[in-house]
Amino acid sequence: MQKMCRKYLNRWKPNGLTLVEVLAGSALLGTVLVLILITSGRLNTHSVRAANYTKAYRVADGLLEQWWPEKEAFPRNDSGDVPDHEYWRWQTSIVSNDEAQELGAEVVALEIIDSQNPLEPLAHIEIMLPVENDEEQSTDIN
Repeated sequence: MQKMCRKYLNRWKPNGLTLVEVLAGSALLGTVLVLILITSGRLNTHSVRAANYTKAYRVADGLLEQWWPEKEAFPRNDSGDVPDHEYWRWQTSIVSNDEAQELGAEVVALEIIDSQNPLEPLAHIEIMLPVENDEEQSTDIN
């Protein structure tokens, strides 16, 4: 009789997972997959942004190489389009710096700006240049 009872009990013993276990496993797996997708999207965004910053500094370096031989013709308050980049512009402006003025120089900032996001420059470089001759003559007269 005991043998029959064991056979009967073994027959009704569950051989799989319960519905709650399956749902919990699915929810956990879904959460992990969503986190992987979100992280992957953010990684791609940061990767593109880093590549743009690198390109912008290379462009700025190329512009400085073009302008450096003729420091008098270096654009101080000017802007223009960046070649080979449809939405990028370069812009220079004079930065107020008392120490540079005491040395007879001025600080010029070069920025590479994406016109699709003009609030945050892609590259910003400041360089000290000798004061232009026109400005020196006007300060000597006064």
